[in-house]
Amino acid sequence: MNKNKILALAVSFFSLYASQSLAQKVQILDLKIFYDAQFLVLSTKANLNLNESIVEALDSNILIPFRIEIKLTKNGFFGFRRKTQLKSFNFTLAKYALGNQYVVADQQSRTTISFSTLEKAKQHLENRQRLVITDKKSLMIQKPTEVAIRWRLMRSGLPIPMLLPTLFSSQWKLDSGWTFYQI
Repeated sequence: MNKNKILALAVSFFSLYASQSLAQKVQILDLKIFYDAQFLVLSTKANLNLNESIVEALDSNILIPFRIEIKLTKNGFFGFRRKTQLKSFNFTLAKYALGNQYVVADQQSRTTISFSTLEKAKQHLENRQRLVITDKKSLMIQKPTEVAIRWRLMRSGLPIPMLLPTLFSSQWKLDSGWTFYQI
């Protein structure tokens, strides 16, 4: 292949990629960080905008993995921030083909809850209450000053045949970005 054909293919590929509609990001609507008797706890509510491609994948019985990531940081010397801890909470959204129900699975607690509609399953997934971040005693030693949180769709957790198409599709880039809170 000569250089002109390679350039033409590259330009057409990137023009197709750029012309795709941008997926709406995940929006964090509510966040509460508090101490209970023993733990630093997080409660959060988000809005997951599941587009047509994701709903189609669900209807094809493909598990859709989501992750909530929490990063604790503290001030170090001369104002530099040091990461003290990173914690992840993994969830999957799926459609149970036999019963035509949607299932939300919590990987940490190893629980699954089924719902009759996608909207009810999505609401349950979006509303995460009482996620234990860390033990209160370990925080007294480290004294974090900031908590960062993000919600995102874990494309790496999708089945292998779907990885390549999702890497180049903006419809599969659901991510809230890091949101920072002082504690």
